[in-house]
Amino acid sequence: MKGELIGINTAIVSRSGGNQGVGFAIPAKTARNVMDQLVKHGKVSRGHMGVTIQSVNSAIGKQFGFSGTNGALVSDVTDNSPAERAGLKPGDIITEVNGSRVADSADLRVRIAALNPGSTAKLKVFRDGSDRDMSITLGSQPGQESVSNGSGPASTDGPRLGVSVEIG
Repeated sequence: MKGELIGINTAIVSRSGGNQGVGFAIPAKTARNVMDQLVKHGKVSRGHMGVTIQSVNSAIGKQFGFSGTNGALVSDVTDNSPAERAGLKPGDIITEVNGSRVADSADLRVRIAALNPGSTAKLKVFRDGSDRDMSITLGSQPGQESVSNGSGPASTDGPRLGVSVEIG
């Protein structure tokens, strides 16, 4: 209503080719972060911990002696990953990142990806019946694709999606 950008449309659900009223958008804050990284570095980098996670429900929480349903359960830790170096273990429940409560596994994924590789995140982790504070220095997501900033060719490693982007 104020004429401010809140998101950028990315897709519309349609079985017949017409608009059925369901669209998807990237939040403006995310789009701005991507744009800033492309302009500054010529690629987008996202933080990476090296864990497999799942959301916590009451049954999972009970199994680990955790009374809440917020947070993300660490089900696996990748060898030689930032998570392993930080001391995270399967069975840990990550409940906060940098002082903010983690709602579920999707929330944790988005928050960590929004942080820069090499930055340090403060985690609150529930383990063995008590909370503990941990720090993790994030890495880059493995196999992360490079995106051209117009000064050279984009990376061609990995799967091709049939889409190309050029800056004119």
